[in-house]
Amino acid sequence: MNAADYIPSIVAFAAALVALVGKPKWDPEKRGLRRLTPAGRLTLALASIALLSSFALTWRAQQAADLRRIQQEKITRVAHTELRLALQDLSGWFVEVLWQAKLDTVVPGYQGPRTSGLIFPQCMLDDRDRAMIAAKLKAQPGWRDSIKDAAIRSSAEIDRTLQIYAAYLSPDVLDAVSALRHSEFLFRIQRIEEQPMLDVPPGDRGHYPPDAFGYEQFWKLVAQLDGMLVRDTNNNRVWGPEHPRMQALSKP
Repeated sequence: MNAADYIPSIVAFAAALVALVGKPKWDPEKRGLRRLTPAGRLTLALASIALLSSFALTWRAQQAADLRRIQQEKITRVAHTELRLALQDLSGWFVEVLWQAKLDTVVPGYQGPRTSGLIFPQCMLDDRDRAMIAAKLKAQPGWRDSIKDAAIRSSAEIDRTLQIYAAYLSPDVLDAVSALRHSEFLFRIQRIEEQPMLDVPPGDRGHYPPDAFGYEQFWKLVAQLDGMLVRDTNNNRVWGPEHPRMQALSKP
């Protein structure tokens, strides 16, 4: 606490002492402010100084609080951007598959399956897009190393972000990030060479427990975080509705 913070209390106390002791504060034979005696004027001056000092200290405290809030918002924005970029790194291959599939559909005479037209991350929960991703992974298993490497990088980046910025993240964000970080699906991606099946095709789900591999839980958490994390529209690396690939995915 600054020494100046005590000024209003000290001055108010001095005004109270002057009011209690000393000469009369009013001259009944005069009118208006002239009724104030020198002692009365001193009391009024001290009370005014105390009031103005209190106003000044309150203003200064508000300015300091606003500055802290702005600084915290900036740090939180940085933390949210770091988390978004980590999730994008992990999701990059999946979105690339859908983006390429979307490009195929614009070829004249194309008769194959079509994407959902949803942007990331909602597209990851649509059966049409899930089927395309599963078919691509099955047809080109060489992608597994890239998916695994992205998952390991993303996990390390999430851990680093939490170590640095955990104090600036809300409990809801921390809870969702923790659930995602320890999800079964992320565990499977990091060990994809041992467990190459990441999702159950729609036609086979009757033979498996609900969300057998944690696919839906994981992408629902990603969608939840997408709604909670601040999106820095000035950072062209951050995906959003205005991002060229997101626009391409959502075009009919």
